[in-house]
Amino acid sequence: MVLRAGRVEQVGAPLDLYHRPDNLFVAGFLGAPPMNFLRGEIRQWHAGQAVVALAGGAQLMVCLKERMAPGAPVTLGMRPEHIAADTADGIPATVFAVERLGEGSYLYATVAGSGEQAVVRADPDATWEVGQHLALGAPLARIHVFGENGRRCAP
Repeated sequence: MVLRAGRVEQVGAPLDLYHRPDNLFVAGFLGAPPMNFLRGEIRQWHAGQAVVALAGGAQLMVCLKERMAPGAPVTLGMRPEHIAADTADGIPATVFAVERLGEGSYLYATVAGSGEQAVVRADPDATWEVGQHLALGAPLARIHVFGENGRRCAP
């Protein structure tokens, strides 16, 4: 059970809460580091998938059962361990810090055009450096979509 100010936000088994948070609060409460949130808006929706334009200008395809009108504001959530960082396709970002922990490394990056920040769990042997450009992406099933009210939309 996850509580906020004495109010129940969500009830469930720990892994259910982690993998299927009902809202932004639960999504950000569970996990260390917490889930990354990137603001955007729906560009188009068709047959269970939507194109989301992020605040920085990048566009991303997401699974979304419920129809949302173009222009509807959304927040995308991606856990650091689900994000892949490479130098090709994805959300453009720049590394501003690297934390090497032995079993893994964390990249702290600023998303191009928006100033939003994201944390990525990376291979401990990767040679990422401050100032390096990268592209962030995640499998469709690992991207959470939250509506303007903060509630998770059906994937």
